[in-house]
Amino acid sequence: VESTQSMIRILGLSATLPNYLDVAAFLHVNPYIGLFYFDSRFRPVPLGQTFVGIKTTNKIQQIHDMEEVCYDKVLQQIKAGHQVGPFTFKLKCFSVFGNHTFAQLF
Repeated sequence: VESTQSMIRILGLSATLPNYLDVAAFLHVNPYIGLFYFDSRFRPVPLGQTFVGIKTTNKIQQIHDMEEVCYDKVLQQIKAGHQVGPFTFKLKCFSVFGNHTFAQLF
């Protein structure tokens, strides 16, 4: 923009990001003029979310319980003929879950 003095359009997309206003603020988009938001009515396949809570206070047991519950939820959806794309809040958590799931399946 600075070198060419021409306007460009920045497009931020996410299939799962619920905080589109935060993304717009990060990109310095005027929410009244330049923000376009497409909710679930525009998705060809509905996106489902499942929240899982673990009650134990032992950290090792928490990890084990979470892996087991997530594996069961993923397997349930796969057996029902659905595609599954699990998301976690940390890359390391996803890696641990992926390794656990792979070990269970094979």
